[in-house]
Amino acid sequence: MKKIIFIGLTSLLLGACKSSLLETTPYDRIGEEQMWQTQDQAILGVNAIYNNLRDENVYREYYMLDCLSPYAYGYDRFEQEMAGTTTTLSNTYANKWRELYKGVQRANDALAHIPNMAAVEETLKQRLIGEARFLRALHYFNLLDFYGGVPLYEEPVLYNEALKPRNTVEEVRAFIATDLTEAINVLPESYGASEFGRATKGAAIALRGKLALYAEDWEAAAADFKTVMDMGYSLHPKYNELFRAETERNAEVIFSIQNVPVQGMGENMSFRLGTRATRGSCWTNGVPSPTLIDSYEMLDGSAFNWDAIIPGYSTMSVAERDALFRSPDVIKKAYENRDPRLQQTIITPYAQYMGANNVNYILAWPFVSDVSPSFHIRHNWNANALYLWRKFVSVGDESQLREHGPIDFPVIRLADVLLMFAEARNELLGAPDAEVLAAINRVRIRAGIPELQNNNAGLPTFVDSKESMRQRIRHERAIELATEGVSFSDVRRWKIAPELCNRPILEFTTRVLKTRVFKDRDYLWPIPQAEMDQNDQLTQNLGW
Repeated sequence: MKKIIFIGLTSLLLGACKSSLLETTPYDRIGEEQMWQTQDQAILGVNAIYNNLRDENVYREYYMLDCLSPYAYGYDRFEQEMAGTTTTLSNTYANKWRELYKGVQRANDALAHIPNMAAVEETLKQRLIGEARFLRALHYFNLLDFYGGVPLYEEPVLYNEALKPRNTVEEVRAFIATDLTEAINVLPESYGASEFGRATKGAAIALRGKLALYAEDWEAAAADFKTVMDMGYSLHPKYNELFRAETERNAEVIFSIQNVPVQGMGENMSFRLGTRATRGSCWTNGVPSPTLIDSYEMLDGSAFNWDAIIPGYSTMSVAERDALFRSPDVIKKAYENRDPRLQQTIITPYAQYMGANNVNYILAWPFVSDVSPSFHIRHNWNANALYLWRKFVSVGDESQLREHGPIDFPVIRLADVLLMFAEARNELLGAPDAEVLAAINRVRIRAGIPELQNNNAGLPTFVDSKESMRQRIRHERAIELATEGVSFSDVRRWKIAPELCNRPILEFTTRVLKTRVFKDRDYLWPIPQAEMDQNDQLTQNLGW
């Protein structure tokens, strides 16, 4: 019996999902000659590609990438790379490469067989081919983002035959664009409710636009995003409902990773981002940084300034600030009258959070007790003064399994597309026009903050130049997409990571926890050493 072996992995294809994208049935027990025979098996093979997206090295823990950006901090493998070591994250580098190529291999397997399957009805066949092409493109997009030019494989390959040299960045980008264009030609615009989560025409166009945006092909990017904006998607009225299981399937979602509260089929965001108040023993692996919290505007659109809230704050010593944070009535003022997304995204000092057993906890400083009568939020770092995530963390008893929650993870949503369109069009022009303002303002209006404008220079919302709009768009992306994993890619593609990431990591009292390091080499991750040993045609990224 011939067995397909993954690039970079010496095991069989595992974990295929049925048409729900969630019910798993491994097909490694089916011989290759028996696998691609029926229509159900064709669907099973494509669902296996979707299932790979749920691996922790693909999208299951994509949100933790914020810990490599200026806007969050973690203490596990995702953050340690910023310490400047070369070996701490070797498994993370290797695992991401391996799992992304596993998805490529599964897509190649489907694309090698489905076109010749007489048992598959033609309309369904074309749709499945389109889905496989989109999913292969998505896996290669992530390989390109993290590793640069990588070897292109478009047919199934045995591990010991994966000996190609790296293709150039331009070649990989062109390959992805071709896959997406082919997918766009055959994918439907939508599915019935039972098929929610499958790749659509809108998802493929949006990803092609993102590919162009990352290449600074502003015209092509803006055109694709404008097409998606005109396809009938709409912003969900309430920002915080985007990240709740009951309201996650809405007209803003363009493509998302599907999760259900079943062992092995759910997300672990509450486990990684939550606290011991969340579900008894969660880990607080990632926390928001003061850089992010201080970025949330005031309700009138002006920048937040500590000295405007607490006179003399900027000249206080750490000890004085530490004492200040022990006074609820004083410190609460710093988080009032701010962009509403602050309280919808972050648990700020003295804010409440409904934890397990529907108990209301409070983020008090210093921590005293997590039981009655205090009910303070206790996280994994008891001795530190830390902001905590509210976004993506289960509320009350909505999720009984701390590592297998029900919340879908958004990969592409309309707000992201609007901001990418605003960015691309702004870069095309000498100054922002009405279309740029309209796109970013749709996001701001939904958030509940004033629109940007170019008429009244006396207002804090005034913006009249390409550079000032560029900074506004970057700011808006950091706020709107916090803990969705894209900020690390954003600061790298904008080439501002050293400027923003080489700085101390602080508690909310401004006590220094450690100093983060971002080197030029960190723009790309290293090719795993095991792959270099296996394939002497590979060359390493600079600095590694």
